[in-house]
Amino acid sequence: MSALPQLPSVQVLKNRGIPVLVHQVEPDANGVRYNRVYTSDDLNAEPVLETMFIKFTNLSLSDVEEQWGDLDEWEKALDDKPFLTMVKTLAIMWECTTQESGKRMIDDAIDDYATAVGAAILMANGIEGDAVVRVLKTGVSSAKRLKQRIASEGSKMVAELEAQEAEENAESAEPVTQTNPSPATPPQPSLSIGSEPSEDWQSSGV
Repeated sequence: MSALPQLPSVQVLKNRGIPVLVHQVEPDANGVRYNRVYTSDDLNAEPVLETMFIKFTNLSLSDVEEQWGDLDEWEKALDDKPFLTMVKTLAIMWECTTQESGKRMIDDAIDDYATAVGAAILMANGIEGDAVVRVLKTGVSSAKRLKQRIASEGSKMVAELEAQEAEENAESAEPVTQTNPSPATPPQPSLSIGSEPSEDWQSSGV
């Protein structure tokens, strides 16, 4: 599921930021942990999604600097620990706890949120809206190609594992033929024509 369903207009980027899809959540009775909202209590029910915006302000940028020291260290943290850093970054932008921001994020859309955050930092550095839209478009296409490649390689790996398992099962199912050894034949005396039996042969009573 993509968190960037459509590209925003330049006006939306300027006024609100980059729109992203997130899970709708609600706090528990203690107001500490958050749970995702579903269309019903049925196990097959779909999650309820809503739109939130990603945009850096002077306040959120100062909070990022306070959290990571400077923007260079923040970018390094995004590479080293992408999930943790993204959850904390979105919590700063949305002025909420990391528990809430983490529950809001769609689980398989980390690349989409990274694309949106990357576009937002460009806007914060004065890049024009048209250029940011192109960056978003390129980022979404790259993320889709990456996901397709991972899915293709994953399917190939599964097929190879299934073939290997089937081969091993076939080998284990083959009947094992056990050969019974022939009974040992007692040694026979070797007599040359015209020779007399040896003393050992004669004493055997034959």
